[in-house]
Amino acid sequence: MNSVKVARVCSVLGLIAVLALSPAASAQEVGEIHPWSVSVNMGVKDFEGDEPMGDSGFLALTASYDATERWTLEGVFSIYPHIAGTLRRDWQTGVYINRLEEISGVESTTGFGLSMEARFHVMGDQMLLRNRVDPYLVAGAGMMVYGDDTGNGTVEPTLNLGAGALYHINDAWAIRGDARAFAT
Repeated sequence: MNSVKVARVCSVLGLIAVLALSPAASAQEVGEIHPWSVSVNMGVKDFEGDEPMGDSGFLALTASYDATERWTLEGVFSIYPHIAGTLRRDWQTGVYINRLEEISGVESTTGFGLSMEARFHVMGDQMLLRNRVDPYLVAGAGMMVYGDDTGNGTVEPTLNLGAGALYHINDAWAIRGDARAFAT
């Protein structure tokens, strides 16, 4: 390696060290706390085996309000673009029958959900793993609206209960994962 390349590498490393050790790099955030946030979510809803609908992917838009350091209130709008019917076997004929088609005359349907939820942040401001992991419990109530009758009409009330965690990348961005049980 010639001396010009070594000098450039040392200059870049020196600049990185100066920036990393500067007071601005370790400065604490100051300013207003913004309690509102919006997130886009995706997931899979695993319907019970005796339901006429099969497992379905969904997209959701969530508006959140941090009421206190431990409580967050959320409004969620979910879209289920394709919910396939499940199959049952007619033991007399050996033929598989689509349960949703048997009930409503369609092989698949669509749906959307609306819910209000409350998240309880277990650790409050004392998060895990260098203040990045925020475990929580969540509960909510809402409704699912299906494009076709699923055996209980097109509108079903829902309750949900679950647990999850947020991994804070920084003060503005986080990755969230949770598992929920739904009852209709």
